[in-house]
Amino acid sequence: MQVLAGGGSEGPLRAGERDPDGGVERPACEVPCHGVRGHPRPVPRSHRAVPDRRRGARHQLPLYGGLRRYGFYDECLRKYGNANVWKYFTDLFDYLPLTALIENQIFCLHGGLSPSLDTLDNIRSLDRIQEVPHEGPMCDLLWSDPDDRCGWGISPRGAGYTFGQDIAQQFNHTNGLGLVARAHQLVMEGYNWCQDRNVVTVFSAPNYCYRCGNMAAIMEIGENMEQNFLQFDPAPRQIEPETTRRTPDYFL
Repeated sequence: MQVLAGGGSEGPLRAGERDPDGGVERPACEVPCHGVRGHPRPVPRSHRAVPDRRRGARHQLPLYGGLRRYGFYDECLRKYGNANVWKYFTDLFDYLPLTALIENQIFCLHGGLSPSLDTLDNIRSLDRIQEVPHEGPMCDLLWSDPDDRCGWGISPRGAGYTFGQDIAQQFNHTNGLGLVARAHQLVMEGYNWCQDRNVVTVFSAPNYCYRCGNMAAIMEIGENMEQNFLQFDPAPRQIEPETTRRTPDYFL
């Protein structure tokens, strides 16, 4: 949450432990994180790109079972006493955009490209109002990764694909883009250029899983579309205080 709140025009920041890339997968205080993600706010003067988060784009996990497995469901029950908040969030997720486009030049998403999606119009034509399937183009956008090898490859993740520099170059050329900005992979410096600068990975989860020791970054995009990276370290881990529910009046 501090990452999103601090990414204004004030310059570099030091972020707290929560993050735009790892909050769903490894939550510590996930309800407020999702609340911030779903709350739009204007982009001041220059664009601040945390891929798939800057405008609330959809996160990685294609099954809501992942949110159960990593604690979000249990946290909702603990804080609110029932699963209603969980249901509201999962309903909302089905409406969040999969990708974002900055000034028709920078294509932002969580994972990577898909062999089924050659153009931005192909992406716009997807039936978004659904839970992300186990496979197919929507799943690919959230799971695919760039690779040193050319062409398409089978992803070791078991979902999505790997794609080479030739694929990224062709996608950018076909769609008049200058850059694919994505997240999904831990990079120790917080950001990493690859594929002859056709792709950049921006990872904004410092010290991922509280043990990886990585820096994190936000990509700042200037008026002339130049890119600058704000790097930050994790703040000390904070333990969330135990939450108790107020006893309803009719029980008193």
